[in-house]
Amino acid sequence: MVCQMGRGFTKTGFKEHFAASVFFAAMFLLAFGAYSDKTLVLASIVFIFSSLIPDIDHPKSIPRRIARALFFILSLSSILFFLLLYFGAEPIVTFILAPAAGLLAASLLTGLFDFLLPKHRQEFHSIWAGGFFGLAVLAISAILLPFQDAVVFGLASGSGYAFHIMVDFFGDRI
Repeated sequence: MVCQMGRGFTKTGFKEHFAASVFFAAMFLLAFGAYSDKTLVLASIVFIFSSLIPDIDHPKSIPRRIARALFFILSLSSILFFLLLYFGAEPIVTFILAPAAGLLAASLLTGLFDFLLPKHRQEFHSIWAGGFFGLAVLAISAILLPFQDAVVFGLASGSGYAFHIMVDFFGDRI
């Protein structure tokens, strides 16, 4: 089930999603008296961030810009690390060739990253994508945390993702 809005414009952007998810998370914490439980407070933060993730497919969105910058930095640092590891600490490699090759390769990889992301409100705006995202967070959390906390974070991330789709659905109709 992909979220399609036939009008060609949207009324829900970063501010609306952020405000709605912060409000919902705060009401959840207050309603259940969970503001003193650090796991649920952290899960609420995961919920808020997860509710912003689906807009990574919008070319001008804040999540896309952040993901793009992080991808570029990660690519550049990885490429520089391997070039310097492979070629050693030769001055010409260290100061000229590695940075030039690293910047070029990281720029090309970031362009590929942009190219491979689907169009706005296509695959990333579906319940399936939210489910997979929640399962991915659960799997990563299960490696680092006790399993019951990992389940809480997986549910919070999947719920936050679904909350984004719900806000798009109702927000664009208001």
